[in-house]
Order: sequence, then structure tokens, then C-alpha cells
Amino acid sequence: MAKRPNPTVVGAFILGGALLMVAAAAIWGSGRLFARRYRYVCYFSGSVNGLGVGAAVKSRGVHIGEVTGMRIRLAQSPSDTRIPVFVELNGKRMRELGAANEPTSQLVDELIRQGLRARLESQSFVTGQLYVNLDIFPGSPLHLLHPQGGYPEIPTIPTPVEEATKALSSLLVQLKEADIAGTARSLSSAVEGVNRLVNTPSVAHTLAELPSTVASVRRLMQELDVRVEKLGGDLQSTLAARGPVLVELQRTFVDVQRAAQAVRLLAEFLQRNPNALIVGKKRP
Repeated sequence: MAKRPNPTVVGAFILGGALLMVAAAAIWGSGRLFARRYRYVCYFSGSVNGLGVGAAVKSRGVHIGEVTGMRIRLAQSPSDTRIPVFVELNGKRMRELGAANEPTSQLVDELIRQGLRARLESQSFVTGQLYVNLDIFPGSPLHLLHPQGGYPEIPTIPTPVEEATKALSSLLVQLKEADIAGTARSLSSAVEGVNRLVNTPSVAHTLAELPSTVASVRRLMQELDVRVEKLGGDLQSTLAARGPVLVELQRTFVDVQRAAQAVRLLAEFLQRNPNALIVGKKRP
């Protein structure tokens, strides 16, 4: 008599086969079986709290890969406290999105020279989840560690919050080192000196006389304006067409003209009769 199969074993076998089929379909449908993936490492200086395995890697908001792992240290110097984060870029998906080339190490090196950097961004302010943003930041600092592990490196830059925190910390250090108390004492001494100077009798008398001095200067300027205006009117009337001065000037000009004519006639006569100064003018 044949031995009957164990229903439990048969059920487990069928369930395992179904799970394998589902997994194969998922892998086949997602394209992971034929997609070429490019692995890189990014060293982040700040906290990676909120970043987990499977987190998105985006370029200007477009999903192009995912985070595959994180470590505390990887081929770093003892003074380097940055956190290594491993990412995978999906070459097939990038081609489907319109990229001309897959993200090979040669292409990434060229993009790094153009300013390619990785930065942590907030996926959701509610959940606190983070993702890795790859973008071009021209002029950003370049810090590469070049780890010895077969993972090419994509340089990183701090988040805006980290930059603001660093700037605030630097400001606090400067304020701490500054002699605020000494500066306040110096300012107080300067104010007291000004008060003493203002309250001296001579300065107080000068300040008291200042309004009357200003009023006197104002009256003097007004009188000067009046006199200048009057002088201009007199000069205009003097030089009028029928003014007395102009008439006298015309008469004087006529007399001078006549005198000049007489001198000219005398010179002509002496030129013709040079001995006239000695013998006198001959009578006709």
C-alpha cells in the first residue's frame, strides 16, 4: 500500500512555489534583473537621522536611485567624523527619463568638475524623512576622501540648516570673544565726556547765544540782498539810453575825438615844415 503524502509538506511546497513566482514577477516587472546599477558613496558631515535604507535618490525632484546602506566610518582619518552613505543609481531608469548616458564613473567625474554635489533634503516635515538630492551647485567647495573600497565618491555639501547653524555658532563665538563690557564702558565714558563738555559755562553760554547769532546772520543776509537789489536798479537807470552819465560820456568822446584830429593835423604840418618849431609859422 502506497504511502499517502503529507498534506503539510505539500502545502508548504505549493506556498513556496507561489512566493517564488510572485518574487520573480516582481523582479521581472521592476526591471531590476536587467537594470545596470551604479554604486557610489557620499560622506555627509551632519546627522543622517531620518535617512534610511531604501530612501530615494533624486535629481531635481526626479527619482533616479535609492540608498542601499550607511556606516559609521569607512576608510576615514580619525579626525573625520563624516557618515558614509551608499547609493545606487539606476542607469536604465535614467535612460528612460531622457538621459543621454548612464551614470558611469567617467560621466560622474565630469559632472563633479561642473559642480555635482549630494545634499540631504527633507522628504516630509511631518515624518522627518530625508532623501539624497543630486544637483549641480557651481562654485561649491569640493572635498573628496577617495576611499579604498571600490566605491567612487560623490562630494557633498551641507544643508541650508547646517550652514545657518554653523554661521550662528561662529557668530556666538565671536560675541563671546569680544570685549562687550569694555566696549560698553568706553561708550559710557564717551557719553559722560560729551555731557561734561556741553555743561561747561563757556559752551553753555555759546549754545545760549546761538539762536540770537543765527537771527543776526539772517537779518544781515536779508539787508545785503536788499542793497544788492537797489544797486542793480541804480546801475540800470544810470546806463539807460537817456541817463545823465551816458550823455556826459558821449560829450567827452566827441571832445577827445576833436583833440585827436587836431594832434594829427599838427603832426602832418610838422612833417612838412620841420623848422616851424624854430622860426615859427611863415606869414602869407
